[in-house]
Amino acid sequence: GQVLAEITDVSFEAFFRTMAQNNKASEISAFQFSPKYRDVDQSKRMYRAALRTDAKFVLDSDSHHLWEIGDGLRCLPALYDMGYTDDLFLSFDQLKQYRMSVNSTRDSTIR
Repeated sequence: GQVLAEITDVSFEAFFRTMAQNNKASEISAFQFSPKYRDVDQSKRMYRAALRTDAKFVLDSDSHHLWEIGDGLRCLPALYDMGYTDDLFLSFDQLKQYRMSVNSTRDSTIR
């Protein structure tokens, strides 16, 4: 949280814009929106800045046990309240295609 507080919104936007330009998706963990996380306001500030870019996202439960696998969806109400829409998230199939396109691009530049 203290680290996030030191980063400006302009820097966050530049970071997420660079991710989008390089076909990278950002992982959002439900923990970042948990009331138990004392720096939840800094996470929200970071993801508000990301909204001003073309970044794509994947949800992650950050699960350590099988029963936690669906926990990643708990952050959706907070994200929707901030203005996120379904088209900003990659589904599993889209993520697979995304990775395949990145790998094929990388493989062609290695040759």
